[in-house]
Formats: sequence, structure tokens, C-alpha cells
Amino acid sequence: MTRQLILTAAFAAVAETTDNNNIDLMITAAHGNTTQVQTLIAAGADINSKGCIGNTALIYAAQEGHTEIVELLIEAGAYADQANEFNATAKSLAEGYWLS
Repeated sequence: MTRQLILTAAFAAVAETTDNNNIDLMITAAHGNTTQVQTLIAAGADINSKGCIGNTALIYAAQEGHTEIVELLIEAGAYADQANEFNATAKSLAEGYWLS
């Protein structure tokens, strides 16, 4: 299974309990779609909403190395130190993957 399919399946698991704009924001942040992320933020998506393992759009963008989206989300008020269930934050993922 490809990485993109795995991410999409993970997001689908929380679709019934999370607002669709929030899920869409996480998916588009993970896939690197800056324009769609901007549109969803403007539409009122909760930028700090958590998915099934506690990941936020910022965490997904950071772990995939989408720096423009990371900057966009932080400027919009995303919490860089918000941790998921594995105690990983966007900041720690960025430091570990692409800031080192």
C-alpha cells in the first residue's frame, strides 16, 4: 500500500467524529496542497483539530516536509508544541526529519 493510501485510510477512520473541513485540512496539509490549505483555513477549519492518533494538520505537514504549509499554519495560529498520542510534535518531527 502506498504512503498516500495509508494516510487517506487513517483520515477516513475519523471522518464520522471530526468536521469534514478539519479532515480535509489534515489531508491537504499531508499531501502538500498549499492552495487548498489556504481555502480551508479561510473557510474556518479548526487548524488545531486532532485526528485519530492526535495528529494535527501541522504535524502531518511537518512530517512530510511541506515547509510552506507549516509556515502558513503557524501564521494562522497552529500550535507547534501540540503533541500527538506518541508525544511527537510538529516541532520535534521537523527537527528530526528536515531541520537537522
